[in-house]
Amino acid sequence: MFINKKRFVGIGVLFVCIGVGCWTDETPDAKKKSRESVQESKAKKNSNWTPKSGWTSLFDGKTTDGWEIKGPVEVKGGLLIVGGDQRASIRTKKTWDKNVTVTFEYSFEGKKKAILNRCWQEENGVVRCAGSHLMPTKSVKWRKTTARAEQKGNTRIWIVEFEGTALVFKWELTEKPIKIGFRVDPGDKLMLRHLEVKSE
Repeated sequence: MFINKKRFVGIGVLFVCIGVGCWTDETPDAKKKSRESVQESKAKKNSNWTPKSGWTSLFDGKTTDGWEIKGPVEVKGGLLIVGGDQRASIRTKKTWDKNVTVTFEYSFEGKKKAILNRCWQEENGVVRCAGSHLMPTKSVKWRKTTARAEQKGNTRIWIVEFEGTALVFKWELTEKPIKIGFRVDPGDKLMLRHLEVKSE
């Protein structure tokens, strides 16, 4: 009986691989460097992002410049990460009058809650914030969101759009500038990138 030696040898190698596991010459250090290379590439991409024409960046991908911070907040891999073992919040140092639009991308598992805030200062100096819950991103790694404040007479309308799903909020704020912020409950983290703002 004729036997194809090449085929026989190939099947034998296959059985050996299944039985004892095949090895490669890629060492643990090489695998680690490969993962780090991918992470560095993603971080570079996030850090090198630039806002659209006519828009202003709120995050440079490297520092927390331009933000007021409370609680654990860090910049890692070109991302602005809010949260940790304590409640954390950030809000812009800059304020905007009347009409303003902000867009950003976020990732949040939704174990507890993350909130997009608009904040303003009362005549007595007290800063107040009103929040809109951010939808979890369990099925989608990154969710693009747009929020805008529009002045309609004595009423300011706050509209939040989660990729086409719009939520409308109204509150009485005549001529009061607002800040944009985020808040996260203890035990969770909110990752942000590509934050930009445009005012009229």
